[in-house]
Amino acid sequence: MKPIKEPTNYQCSASELVYEDANFYGYAMWHPQMGGYVAKCVVLMDKSWHSTGGLHNGDVIGAVNGGCIDMYVWHNGEFPFSEKDGEKDTSAWEAEKKGPGP
Repeated sequence: MKPIKEPTNYQCSASELVYEDANFYGYAMWHPQMGGYVAKCVVLMDKSWHSTGGLHNGDVIGAVNGGCIDMYVWHNGEFPFSEKDGEKDTSAWEAEKKGPGP
C-alpha cells in the first residue's frame, strides 16, 4: 500500500477521491469529533464493492455493497472539554449514588 497523504480542507469538503491503488479508492471527508469539531480523514473502500453500472440502472455504488471501511483520521490532539467539565458532569451521578434524604 502506498502512503496516504493528509487531505486539504477543500478535498474534505468536496469528498474528493485522493487515493487509489490496485485494491482501494480513498475519499477525503470530515470525521465528526466531540463538541461539534471535525477532523480531516481519508476513507478507504475496497474496489470490489463498487458497481460498474452506476446508479442510473439501479445499482448501488460504495460500501453498501461491501463490508467495513478503513478510516485514517488526522487530529491535532486538542479537545473542547477539560477535567473540570468532567467533574461537573458526574455530580448528578454522585447524588443519585448517595440516595434520597439525609
